[in-house]
Amino acid sequence: MIFNNFAAMEHIRSLRDQPITPERILELHRMLTADTLDDSVDAGRLRQSDDVKVVDNRTGTVLHDPPHWAELPLRLERLCAFANADEGSAPFVHPVVRAILLHFMIGYDHPFADGNGRTARALFYWAMARSGYWLMEFLSISQFLRQAPAQYVTAYLHTETDGGDTTYFILHQLGTIRKSIEALYVYLARKTNEQKDAQRLLPGPRRFADGSTTGRSHSSPTPCAIQARRIESAPTSSFMVWCIKRPEPTCLSWRPWASLTSSSKGSPLSSTRRRI
Repeated sequence: MIFNNFAAMEHIRSLRDQPITPERILELHRMLTADTLDDSVDAGRLRQSDDVKVVDNRTGTVLHDPPHWAELPLRLERLCAFANADEGSAPFVHPVVRAILLHFMIGYDHPFADGNGRTARALFYWAMARSGYWLMEFLSISQFLRQAPAQYVTAYLHTETDGGDTTYFILHQLGTIRKSIEALYVYLARKTNEQKDAQRLLPGPRRFADGSTTGRSHSSPTPCAIQARRIESAPTSSFMVWCIKRPEPTCLSWRPWASLTSSSKGSPLSSTRRRI
């Protein structure tokens, strides 16, 4: 499954300057779910029945009944039209909010027999990359969704039971993004310290990732060090604004290949097939 996520993320990078289409969404789903589904024919195609329900694993209560399967092609077309709208479209929707709403729409429609969450998160990453938020590629949101699955479920339920007000879901996802950014800060600090510890063991002057040196060398910081300093000095509140349209660094090696995968183990919510 991690290999599927890797392939899908690489594919998303190639699509970020192109409009999304139903065919491309189906291809993303096929890549994400290859060799992971109970029925392999479900990979890359919309569900063909209404036997998919969102249920509470603890009680078996049906929490969400997705739209009729015959409506899915038209709904997917509308989703793509919304996804491809630019910032000049009316009404104005902030690019981050648009990406979050794409996540919500896939989760609400549940257009596939399985793999809806993975596909929803893939579309989120595509939308963010399309709008210039390249750094989102290095953030993992699924690890935080797994830590508090009940909050994720509640955000959906509040939206559905309050006249379709997606504010609940948007606020939940913004909080998740903030946590992911903070986790990246921690990761960068840890890796910088690890590199310093390793280079201190080597003889002669050495340059660390943050631009500092040992010995008598006073050469200029590398572009990667400059990028790392900018990331670490950017306030969390303005971080998402900062990273728009910036050159992509080549020094960051951490990518959340597993971030599209969210295990349902321990989760109070799951998609199940129920034959009606």
